[in-house]
Parts: sequence; C-alpha cells; structure tokens
Amino acid sequence: MEFGSYNIRVNCLCPGIIETEIGRKNLNDSIEIKNWIEKSKLGRLGIPEDVAKVAYFLSTDDANYMTEQSVNVTGGMIMH
Repeated sequence: MEFGSYNIRVNCLCPGIIETEIGRKNLNDSIEIKNWIEKSKLGRLGIPEDVAKVAYFLSTDDANYMTEQSVNVTGGMIMH
C-alpha cells in the first residue's frame, strides 16, 4: 500500500519442504520424507530451482501487475 505509488511491488515467497542442506536436516528419516512426498500433489519434494524460478518470475516485467501477494511454492501441500 505504501510503495505502489513509487512503482515498487512487494510480494512474499513462501517455500515448502525444499531439498536443501537445511531441509535435509529437518527431515529425520526416510519415513518422514515419504510422508511429506505423499502430501505433495506433485509427488515430490521441491528443489532450490523450483523456488528460484518463481523468484525470478516475480522480478520480471511479466509480474509487473502483481503486488501484495504471498506465493506458496509447496507442490500443492498448502492451498489457499
């Protein structure tokens, strides 16, 4: 609301379970990993590139009318 008049867009990127070093530390065993994969509508955990592609999109002119949004990159684990 405060920055739109300056043509500044503000969006929030909300990653789900992503296969990173931190993500792997939070997933204790193969059963827990399997449970998270089953929650994903895409049948897999995310990879860093999944989040990076959305971040890139938000930084381009293709998203120039998108602001004040939270974008979940969760493979369908969280749906609003």
